[in-house]
Amino acid sequence: MMKLNAVLLVVFAFLLSCQIVEGCTCKTHCDIDNERKDANGVCCHTKVCCLPCTDTLECTSRNGKCQATCGENEIATDTACCNGLKCCEMPQCTNDKNCNCKTECDGTIEREDINGSCCDNSKCCKPCTDDKDCNCKTECDGTIEREDIDGSCCDNLKCCKPCADDTDCNCETKCDGVIKGEERAGSCCDNLKCCKPCTGVCGGNFTELIGSFSSTNYPCNYPINQDCFYSISVPVGYTITLTFTTFLLEVADFDFVDVYDGESVNDPLLLHQTGGPLDGTTAQSTANKMLVRFISDYGFDWPGFNANYIATITG
Repeated sequence: MMKLNAVLLVVFAFLLSCQIVEGCTCKTHCDIDNERKDANGVCCHTKVCCLPCTDTLECTSRNGKCQATCGENEIATDTACCNGLKCCEMPQCTNDKNCNCKTECDGTIEREDINGSCCDNSKCCKPCTDDKDCNCKTECDGTIEREDIDGSCCDNLKCCKPCADDTDCNCETKCDGVIKGEERAGSCCDNLKCCKPCTGVCGGNFTELIGSFSSTNYPCNYPINQDCFYSISVPVGYTITLTFTTFLLEVADFDFVDVYDGESVNDPLLLHQTGGPLDGTTAQSTANKMLVRFISDYGFDWPGFNANYIATITG
């Protein structure tokens, strides 16, 4: 009898040691669709303590959440989730070596790089890389500098660079058309005009492979009663391409330019040009000589023309 009582006491003590935690169901296997195994729960007879799934407790990663599928910038961790869900979290940032992840970039010394990679909605901030001759200012001084749209400045500042005027360009509000004319290709700040001295030459002879000439007083208006001959003669075996970079004469054949395929007005006429503007007009010789004649009548004067030529060897 005493021996039986001892056995019962051992069994009773064992049963007392099986303290089931609250909500714990002791089962042989947990249903993974809606419950999880609790390693801290106590169940007897080799059973396991099964608790209802609580995903927020299951997914214990740094910033993970249990989801059916992970988002574009998320990765699935090894942490278990119930009901076939995945524990999804943002990966560690893989930023450029000079990228500083911050809530806001310091616009004075750094800029936001939209191609940089930062987590948690932070911004990738990189140092400003301005051009070495770029002066970053709120407003550019239009008298001596211009705004460079290709330059890089922080804090919404403008990249200001010095005006790059032609060496013989005189920047003025208005050009004196008698002794100097406006040069459209010149660069001036503050809406000023690039004024260059007028050239009073009528005609000329050109033998270099590359050259240029213009109407009398260009870029000022040409005088009246002009009859100027521009003769181009290059070595045999070359042909000549003439291009009028600017062209604006009086209309209706009062003033005109004729281009001949040879050395006299008796040679074939390549081009008869009047009026304008006709910038970009070209003429091509068949041999190594070309003659350009410019005539103006007794009436009004106009800006005239500027022409470039180049000789190329024939095949």
